[in-house]
Amino acid sequence: MSADRESAVADLAVERQRKRQAAAEDADATHHTLAHAWCDARSLPPARPVYTAGRFYVPHEEGLWAPLSHEQVQVEVAGMFPGRKLCRRNSDFKQIADHIAALVEVEGFFDEAPPGIVTPAGFHVLTAAGAIETVPLMLTHRQTFSLPWRPEYDADAPLLDALLADAFEGDDAAAQIDLWWQAVGATVFGLMPRLQLVLLLLGRERSGKSLLQRLLERIFPAEAVGAVSPANWAHEYHVATLAGKRLNVVGELSDDAPIPAASFKNVTGQNLVAGRHPTHRPFSFRCQAAHVFASNVLPPTTDRSEAFYRRWRVLRFANTVPAEKVDPDLCEKIVEGEMPALLAMAFLGAERVARSGRICTSKAHDAVLARWRLAANPLQQFLADEEWVELDPELRVHSPAEVYEGYRKWSAAAGFRNPFGRNHFLELLESTGATRSISMKRVATRNVVAGIRLLPRP
Repeated sequence: MSADRESAVADLAVERQRKRQAAAEDADATHHTLAHAWCDARSLPPARPVYTAGRFYVPHEEGLWAPLSHEQVQVEVAGMFPGRKLCRRNSDFKQIADHIAALVEVEGFFDEAPPGIVTPAGFHVLTAAGAIETVPLMLTHRQTFSLPWRPEYDADAPLLDALLADAFEGDDAAAQIDLWWQAVGATVFGLMPRLQLVLLLLGRERSGKSLLQRLLERIFPAEAVGAVSPANWAHEYHVATLAGKRLNVVGELSDDAPIPAASFKNVTGQNLVAGRHPTHRPFSFRCQAAHVFASNVLPPTTDRSEAFYRRWRVLRFANTVPAEKVDPDLCEKIVEGEMPALLAMAFLGAERVARSGRICTSKAHDAVLARWRLAANPLQQFLADEEWVELDPELRVHSPAEVYEGYRKWSAAAGFRNPFGRNHFLELLESTGATRSISMKRVATRNVVAGIRLLPRP
């Protein structure tokens, strides 16, 4: 659009705003008129307020979109139009706010925002080539908050470096630290939900898990951080609070309540999920938050599918800091002196993720995932028992009935009181056996299980 055309559009918007404000000054102004007047007062032509994922967002001159709750809009309406005939009671304020929402609702307004973060240096955006470019911030970038620090690539972070080195010493340290920085970079730039990944900090007490979580929290303003356990994601009130968040941190997952499989996959898979704030109407949104969980033990799950396990990246914390060496002020020291260096390392990690299209794993991660699969799936334990089963991709010697009978005998010997039924067993064998090169095949006129031989038992 040419400069003259932009000027003409802006002038027309200002004229419409003036006329609507004059109409709103009428004592008998309707809710519709007052709603338009509020929108005009909160506009920055040509940008107007929007309502999406259960919240209002208004444009600001610095290029950010500021979030407002229903209650905040109601207070603004009450203060902006005092004494109007249809704007005197709390019910009037609520109805006008609801009317505004209907006027400016845009579903998924922020879903297509470019991957980036705002700092005092400008808008840092990840390009398609996997490089970070810094450009002046504009409303078209659809950003809702800014960080108080800018990255400094020449700065040092000795406290943070020592923390990471101590946390992973002797446990595939280089790969785990690389995984950490890639995960932090992907969190800062909003890549974790696009990759459908979550981060689990697993390990002992006083091992650095909570401290690293707090550092992640402190990168972002409070309004961009949530704390909703996946155990509550099936509840519309709880899941609604994830809308508009960049980070969701859960300090300790439950060790007795299984992670709900359906809601976990919906939220982390960027499917549309339905939420609702108390007393307000439901809305649908796609979660754009990175999820970082901590736990001392592997979280229980009833989901045995690869779609569940491939969503996790695990950092294993095997080293415990002696109580007398714990520094209670370490987090604040790092925030005060090392955040520019932390951001620089996160930016480099985000570039690595963007170029590869994935977040790396580590030997520690792979070992944890293998153990988790076995713990959650007796079928996998059966296939891993070398006294009962021999694995070979070329073997095709057993029928499904024979393999199931072998599993039943193994279950009895292993002490499992409730083995899977035959149909469920064969479904799991087909869906999860692929991780061990096991498959169901048709040979001549019979079905066989390829890749497995049952060993003779006394």
